[in-house]
Amino acid sequence: MIQKRQIAYVLVFLAISCAAAFAEAPARSNYTRAELQVMVRDAHTAEQYRELAEYYRSRQQSYEICARQEKHEWVRRAYDVSAPEKYPTPEDASRYRYEYFSYKAAQMGMLAARYTMLATALMH
Repeated sequence: MIQKRQIAYVLVFLAISCAAAFAEAPARSNYTRAELQVMVRDAHTAEQYRELAEYYRSRQQSYEICARQEKHEWVRRAYDVSAPEKYPTPEDASRYRYEYFSYKAAQMGMLAARYTMLATALMH
């Protein structure tokens, strides 16, 4: 019972720290999906592309922070022998979350690079 409570505390801590990582991003990085689609569709100037690149770069950094935290949790759970042996194990769950955050960080990095390249191309 105590161990379940400890696991719950760790999961709450990770969720709060990931939320804080997303909140630490630049001032206007909380676009809705619809606003982002309009921005992508209407982007034609270097400044608009630069703004999109900054948005995706901040998202990439937030996902990297979450991935780093989840990797620490994954390693910690790998040495926890008191966890029940059922699938998915807590270690598997941490690994899956780490892989997801790493994937999303790479995706955001590619989008940021794309819009940076477009902004640079318009500057020359």
